[in-house]
Amino acid sequence: MNTGLIKQRDFFLLILGKLVSLLGCNMQRFALSLYALSLTGSATIFATGYIKKIKVGRLCYMSFILIAISILVMALIPSKAMIRTFNGHLIPYIVLSIISFMTGVLATIANIAMGTIFNQVTPIELMGRTSTVFNLAVTIFIPIGQMLFGYLYDIISASYVILVSGAILIFTIKRYKALLTELDEPEDGMEGNVLGEI
Repeated sequence: MNTGLIKQRDFFLLILGKLVSLLGCNMQRFALSLYALSLTGSATIFATGYIKKIKVGRLCYMSFILIAISILVMALIPSKAMIRTFNGHLIPYIVLSIISFMTGVLATIANIAMGTIFNQVTPIELMGRTSTVFNLAVTIFIPIGQMLFGYLYDIISASYVILVSGAILIFTIKRYKALLTELDEPEDGMEGNVLGEI
């Protein structure tokens, strides 16, 4: 097996950055879930784990419809029964919903950028092997991030864990900003396109 690619600095930093960002993202997602559970007493947010069984187009359509209907209902029916449903924490619930939506949007943008960088720094002949390593890192660190927060949740408040995960993500962004800048600079004979030559 050719291990030269693994020894390259750019590829190593890319994989390490992906691992750290996955750790922070999954800690934050799990923290938001339990934080919403502690505020509202509703475990509906945990049902999002089943979204992979639905087609993406239908999922997006349904999610926008459900969010719009939910906000409309909460705005038009501010009754005592509605407030009691959320244990008196209707406003924090709305704020958490907005935070979750923005996190999903930013995560989507980050994943697209990460995929572009991955394709740019990886030679075509090693794309299959490195893609396997990449996907393995994703598979490993998703449960690790959730498990780590599960232990921390018994020790400290969920809000502190969210701060920790946010700090991890900020550190990752600062650490790899230089790498992203280097990859975005045009090379000799190439235009300034992040995708390079197709």
